Amino acid sequence: MKTPCNTEMNFAHRPAIIVMDNPLKAKEARRFKVMMVILMFVVLGIALFSQQVFLPKIKQAEAQFTHDMMKPQMMRLAEQGKVPARLWLAEYYPDAHTEATLDALVVEGNAQAMMLKALLVYPTNKALSLSFIRRAAQEGEPRAVKFVADIQSGDITLSDFMSHDMFQGDH
Repeated sequence: MKTPCNTEMNFAHRPAIIVMDNPLKAKEARRFKVMMVILMFVVLGIALFSQQVFLPKIKQAEAQFTHDMMKPQMMRLAEQGKVPARLWLAEYYPDAHTEATLDALVVEGNAQAMMLKALLVYPTNKALSLSFIRRAAQEGEPRAVKFVADIQSGDITLSDFMSHDMFQGDH
């Protein structure tokens, strides 16, 4: 049976879309809305978690891959006596010869070698580490100069510097 349709109604003042809930399905619609809100929070949580956890690990893996690609060339340059290559290897691929390499460069007055040596001896000898940083500051190493200025104003401790600032400078 067809329902009669009044085609003479004036729709000019009525809304374009009318949404009406089916009262028989109201409970199901409410459950669907709650599930959508929960899903939205789960997706948001995963997005925030991945930004804080996975992204740094991806960047670290990318940096390690880059270093691995550079290593053979840097080893050849270090064998030729190139100081920046020797320092780079000491920083990213320390081995049994690293300490001797850094000691020789420290004797020559290389400020970057002093900073790497400070990082190397920090776990066992904090006073020696601090003396290397101060010597590097006297040679004009930017991270060391910043540390000496910050420590004089009481803005930083040696452990904070070693754990954070030492890894934030230009390498």
